[in-house]
Amino acid sequence: MKCLSLFVLFFVLLSGRVESSELDYKLVLTAGTGVVDGDVVRYLTVFNESCLVVQIVASGDVGKVVTDSRICGIAGKDFSEEFADFSFEQGFFTDQGLFFDVVAAPFRPMGEKRLRCKVVFDQRIASHLSCDGGHSTQ
Repeated sequence: MKCLSLFVLFFVLLSGRVESSELDYKLVLTAGTGVVDGDVVRYLTVFNESCLVVQIVASGDVGKVVTDSRICGIAGKDFSEEFADFSFEQGFFTDQGLFFDVVAAPFRPMGEKRLRCKVVFDQRIASHLSCDGGHSTQ
């Protein structure tokens, strides 16, 4: 019986650790809110995290997040592992959607690349970034 109690306690503690991966709003660096395809969309960049957080929030219900997704790479390359630096300079909303100006510096010394990227939504979930060719700076 004691062994079963220890197992249940371990499972409860382990479950709590999984839930603790929620976003710590105290670490938010930049945020913006706009409308994309009729949904209220909020984006967040977080201190010490390379991923872009994109949320659809319920209109009229302050703080209720309907969907929450993290975009952590571009063209199959992880921001934190494939780039020496990757930063979101500015996010903005237009009639065509949510866009970002980003700076990407690869590990190979080729100069940084400035890109304009659009957040692509798939069934109301931010799935990835679609970026233009950009230009390099040395």
